[in-house]
Amino acid sequence: MGWLFVTSLSWVFLIPIFFLFWSFFASVLKNIRGRSEVREEIQKGDVESIQDIADRTGMREEQVRRHIVHDKRGGTADIWFDSSTGQRAFTPVPERTSADLYGCKYCGFALRSEDRFCPYCGAPIMAEN
Repeated sequence: MGWLFVTSLSWVFLIPIFFLFWSFFASVLKNIRGRSEVREEIQKGDVESIQDIADRTGMREEQVRRHIVHDKRGGTADIWFDSSTGQRAFTPVPERTSADLYGCKYCGFALRSEDRFCPYCGAPIMAEN
């Protein structure tokens, strides 16, 4: 479209470019707004599960998980969820123990000992030396 505008100097070709930029900025703003809504729900402290946050914010569970993982990686969230049930774990799950469950050191979701990758953030789980 940009090439057509430059070669023809017709403003008609700028209209699709405007709508592309508009949709890009709208999606960025929606993402930022969604992340702040998830943060607010977590800060309230009465969150029981990821489904609770999804119901309150009107987002899909997958979007909520992405926002939580982003905040945990950035160091702004300190909340733990069981990866299989989505229920909140009120005490952090230790990173490495001999027990069946431990937490991903990148996002905090509970992991099983046989997991090679975190099911929610995709981080590789290091094998014990």
